[in-house]
Amino acid sequence: MRKISIILLFASSLLVFSLSSCYNESEEELYPGCDTSNVTYRSSIANVFAANCNSCHSGENPSAGIVTANYDDVVNNISRIMGSISHQAGYKPMPKDGNMLTNCEIMRIDIWVTKGMSNN
Repeated sequence: MRKISIILLFASSLLVFSLSSCYNESEEELYPGCDTSNVTYRSSIANVFAANCNSCHSGENPSAGIVTANYDDVVNNISRIMGSISHQAGYKPMPKDGNMLTNCEIMRIDIWVTKGMSNN
């Protein structure tokens, strides 16, 4: 009986140790050089769309009817935009014929969405 108790104690200790060794890496550790401390629409999000999307998604005839050149249209189409820039199944990968946005750019947009998509 004593042997079983020792084995159970060892197994429990091992489980506790393995779970306590897990930690959440900070965004900076996951994406070195990606500043996510002050994500705002004007300083972070609008710049990504201007550099990667607005050439096709603005003006009188925006591609797929999605405008990325202004706040209201981005907010109204954010689920389609997120699906496309993240290259999710069922969405057209964007930017078309271009490289996928960087992990940092996508993360900044995701943070902005998660925080309520303020027009700041």
